[in-house]
Amino acid sequence: MFNGFDICFWGVGLALVLLAIPAIYFLIISVIADRVHGIKKSSGLGGFPVLPPAMTLRFAILHHTGVTTPHYDLMFEADPGARLATWRCPIWPVIAPAPVERLEDHRRDYLDYQGPVSNDRGRVDRVAGGLFRFESRTDDRWILLTDQGFRLIFNRQEDPDAWIVEVGQTA
Repeated sequence: MFNGFDICFWGVGLALVLLAIPAIYFLIISVIADRVHGIKKSSGLGGFPVLPPAMTLRFAILHHTGVTTPHYDLMFEADPGARLATWRCPIWPVIAPAPVERLEDHRRDYLDYQGPVSNDRGRVDRVAGGLFRFESRTDDRWILLTDQGFRLIFNRQEDPDAWIVEVGQTA
C-alpha cells in the first residue's frame, strides 16, 4: 500500500507538472505571437538575440547582367527555409567597404539557379556560394562567417535600404 512518503512524492510531482503546463503554454503562445508580428528571434537575457551557435545556412552571390547597371546580388538565408535576404552590390569580391542596397527578399531558387531572369530582366550567373553562420545579427548589423573563411559585416545606414558591406578574413 502507499505510505506517507509515496503520497507526498506523487503529490509534489503532480504539482510540478501542473505548474509547468501554463509556462509551456505561455512559451508556445509567445513564439506564435512573435511569428505573426514578424519577429523571428526572441531576445535572450539582457535583450541580446538568441542564435543557435552551430546553425549553418546557405548563400549565393550572383552576377546580374543584361540590365542597365550590371551588379552582384548577395543573397543569404536569414533562417532555415526562409526567403533570401538580398543586397545589390556594385562589385565582387569586396576589397574595401562598399555601399549595398537592401532589396526585397528573393526566392530560394536563386541559391542554385543560373540563367535568364523572368520578364526579360537580364541574366544571373553564380560567382560564389556555400554555407555560412551568423556571428551576430540585429536589425542594423549582420556579421556572417562563410565556409570559405570570409567575415562579412553589413551595417545599415540612415536610409533603411542603404547599407555598407565590409569583407575580411577570419582568423
